[in-house]
Amino acid sequence: MKRSLIFIMIIMAQFFLISNANNVNVLDARNPIGIMSKVSKYAVIKGKVADVDVSERSKVIFLNFGNNYNTSFSAVIYENKLPAFVMAGVDSPADYYKNKTVKLEGFVRMINGKPEMVIESPSQIKIIDKKIKLSRLNEYSK
Repeated sequence: MKRSLIFIMIIMAQFFLISNANNVNVLDARNPIGIMSKVSKYAVIKGKVADVDVSERSKVIFLNFGNNYNTSFSAVIYENKLPAFVMAGVDSPADYYKNKTVKLEGFVRMINGKPEMVIESPSQIKIIDKKIKLSRLNEYSK
């Protein structure tokens, strides 16, 4: 019963955060200093996944947004969250998001002197497809 209540509270919190995302400034993932100003706060961050690392020991996936993973912003997906990604049609988040421009939503934390965001659900990360946006612009300009 306690687990169900906690699960419901997490879902409600994510719904609230996502529904309020339009009121939040989008931060650039290449600017870790700017992201650090949002530690322990909700943030929307946009950027290209430059590199992906999967921890051999713990199977944690790190989506890195800069050339130096020791200092750049990262999104983190823990192994226990992978079933949610598989259910959403993303069998391998490491392969799926690599080299893609994405928008992340969630809370920023500092680990080992660098900012990161834990991705608890596939709903927190969206691929931004520039080609679709351009084709829609062309449709409207006719």
